[in-house]
Amino acid sequence: NYSSRGRSQNPQGPFTMNAKYKREVFEDAAKTAHLTLQIGEADLLRKKSAEVKVGEIKSKKIQTVISKLKRTLLKYRKLTGKGRGIAAVQIGVPLRICVIFFDNDLLVIINPKTIRKSKNLFLYPEICMSANPIIARVARPEWVEVSYLDQAGNKQIWHDKKANSGRFDAAQKTWCH
Repeated sequence: NYSSRGRSQNPQGPFTMNAKYKREVFEDAAKTAHLTLQIGEADLLRKKSAEVKVGEIKSKKIQTVISKLKRTLLKYRKLTGKGRGIAAVQIGVPLRICVIFFDNDLLVIINPKTIRKSKNLFLYPEICMSANPIIARVARPEWVEVSYLDQAGNKQIWHDKKANSGRFDAAQKTWCH
């Protein structure tokens, strides 16, 4: 059972694109394609990324990856006014690390694992920084409960059961990388 949930900034609606909106999407893609790997550019984007060993989370190597993810996401947002999440594989590092932007803050998620999820699915229009300017309708569970490690290596639980909360579907699509 699917429901549509659109958050598009397109005034014509979530799944309709007028000429002005299309132009804006393509202009954003041209401004930002250099920031991340693009689909077709690297097989890494289609493969499952490796887990980060807990003992390595505080290492300079992993903290450098996290810093680069944060800088890249913030630069993307500065250039486009959009962008809610980025995964390490999008910058060429096939590790299960992602950074989500919400509430004017950056959340680091390492090694996410789904604990439970809704049986109800919603269709979300998604634009991926690595598949710009493609907009696709993607079916996602209405909610999920996920365990993950934060930037300090502490175990956390994501249990936002508010479908369409904004941060929720951004997180789901980003940790799917």
